[in-house]
Amino acid sequence: GDTFALPPAAVHLAESQACRNQAFLYGSRVLGLQFHLEYTRESIEAMLSHCADELTDGNYIQSADLIRKGTSHLTKTKELLWKWMDMLIKKQA
Repeated sequence: GDTFALPPAAVHLAESQACRNQAFLYGSRVLGLQFHLEYTRESIEAMLSHCADELTDGNYIQSADLIRKGTSHLTKTKELLWKWMDMLIKKQA
């Protein structure tokens, strides 16, 4: 249920079946994301512990087990995060 509308003049970058606006670029220094590339195993476990009541049955809501299975992608998502951050910094140089 959490989503956003793109700001005027933003460039739409990503979408999913569940959420039309997953990522956008605004100007050359603002990157808006509707997903978490910064997560670590520890932060995922903390989220699962503190927000367990939000993992109800429903479209696009993953179970704790499925979320944990996704941790195999953490190295790749962290690399993508740093690549995007480097890109934003280089645009300013």
